[in-house]
Amino acid sequence: MDAGVLKMRPDFPGADLDEVVKQAGVLDEKYRAQHSGQPCEEWRGFIAAYHGTKTRFRAMTEAEETYAKTVPQSNETRENGFVQDSALFSFFTNAVSVLEVLCYACFSLAAQLQPSAFPMTSEKALRSVTPEFTLDRFELLYPQEPLTGTLRELRDDPALKELLNARNVLSHRGNPPRNYNVTLDFTLGASPQHKFIGGAKGDPPKWHGIVLDDEALSQRRAWLVEYVKRLVGDLLTFSKNNIGA
Repeated sequence: MDAGVLKMRPDFPGADLDEVVKQAGVLDEKYRAQHSGQPCEEWRGFIAAYHGTKTRFRAMTEAEETYAKTVPQSNETRENGFVQDSALFSFFTNAVSVLEVLCYACFSLAAQLQPSAFPMTSEKALRSVTPEFTLDRFELLYPQEPLTGTLRELRDDPALKELLNARNVLSHRGNPPRNYNVTLDFTLGASPQHKFIGGAKGDPPKWHGIVLDDEALSQRRAWLVEYVKRLVGDLLTFSKNNIGA
């Protein structure tokens, strides 16, 4: 494998995303030809988002894999609990970031077509490039594009709100609570044995509506993968429809 290629899971739409870059490259070439070979800031933002989407997606995937390995162990040690909580934090943080960075890619590509309508010329403007503002701009300027409809559907999806809530709770309030049974061994030098028992009856713990069983993250990753595929596919359609038109 090429040492310069980031290894991704097969369900990542890498070919379509690379084709979007190829399409956008036409705009970059035109700009550079008129500006002493220098790229515009919108192109820089687009390429940063391209790489960011891939790295966040892979980090999310690896977190899901790490988490899945902790569940059969039933959190029988505090160390396993640490690994699980770290994986949960990484998964939800990176999952939200995948979508936010991909929206940034949409915005920065459109900004190369209409810079004044998709402003990226100041730090204040860059901080304003949220998924909500991206949708606002596309609804105003590209209401008939499939990409606009997908961005709107994503915004209204309850699963996104759950994802955001989990990310925010983990970032600002700490780890999910745990119930443990502690078995004391009165043998000199022996340590207490902590066995994770989940909920009150030994079932998997339920945390903010999420059952932390072995499928907790795989289900949410599958949901996110479908949106990533749709967004990238629609972004490719958008680029073909508008670049060079």
